[in-house]
Amino acid sequence: MITIEKQIEKILLETVKNLYADKELKPVEITVATNEKFGDFQSNFAMMNSKIIGGNPRAIAENIVNNLVINEVIDKIEIAGPGFLNIFLKDSLLGDIVKKISKEKYEFNELNMKGDVIIDYSSPNIAKRMHIGHLRSTIIGDSIKRMYKFLGYNVVADNHIGDWGTQFGKLIIGYRNWLNQDAYKENAIEELERVYVEFTRQSEEHPELEDQAREELKKLQDGDQENYRLWQEFIKVSLDEYEKLYSRMGITFDTYYGESFYHNLMPGVVAELEEKKIAVEDQGAKVVFFAEEDKLHPCIVQKKDGAFLYATSDIATVK
Repeated sequence: MITIEKQIEKILLETVKNLYADKELKPVEITVATNEKFGDFQSNFAMMNSKIIGGNPRAIAENIVNNLVINEVIDKIEIAGPGFLNIFLKDSLLGDIVKKISKEKYEFNELNMKGDVIIDYSSPNIAKRMHIGHLRSTIIGDSIKRMYKFLGYNVVADNHIGDWGTQFGKLIIGYRNWLNQDAYKENAIEELERVYVEFTRQSEEHPELEDQAREELKKLQDGDQENYRLWQEFIKVSLDEYEKLYSRMGITFDTYYGESFYHNLMPGVVAELEEKKIAVEDQGAKVVFFAEEDKLHPCIVQKKDGAFLYATSDIATVK
């Protein structure tokens, strides 16, 4: 089924071609009427093309109305102001569309649908409750996904979860030292948040805990079996909790490729940036500097201790 706008556009285009075939005209543009008193749709074609055609916009509009090709779509066109076309649709057309709308799909043949549309949204951080910012991203992202699917694109919805980073070393320490098992069974994320806060409090008095957390993170990154098991558990209980919200809203994802998925790609990303002389070494770190006119802060892609940053993960994700 062709959209109403395209049907109107086709009728007006045929009309103006009959009238002004020798002119290089600007395209016919159809917009929804700003007020129902002024019809269903509007066009400022006469005003946009008056200089090209060489005449008064209102006179051009009258010429279009008086020579409109025979059709089953437009009931009447009224001229407003200096030459606006206010378009009223036939009731029979609207009735026909209502009959078809649940049975036929709209055609959007003018769109280039090559390739995939990949949408990254929601993206909560593991072991933390979703906040209003995540909800906002979830709603906007899923709305975009649904619109693109409706248009006929092949869409990949990716929940780029925050499942990697320094917080996991702290969580592992907190889990082993201060976890309340009953509270964890009741609400896992709430309890993980509590032990994370407890770690922060304890580390103020015992700064050596920060070093211990870095050691546990390093063990996780090196594939330590027990730390890897805990990390997977944190992800599972978090996704189970997030799914309660997603299911209530009818939201689904095609992939859950979080930051950890791209961890092994990041050394190659930094190497490529250096090879192409995009990143340079600065005080032991690998940094991308921008032209002064760009007014952008330098982007660190690898710290001097070898650690990668969010920027590195994002580049790897795009790649």
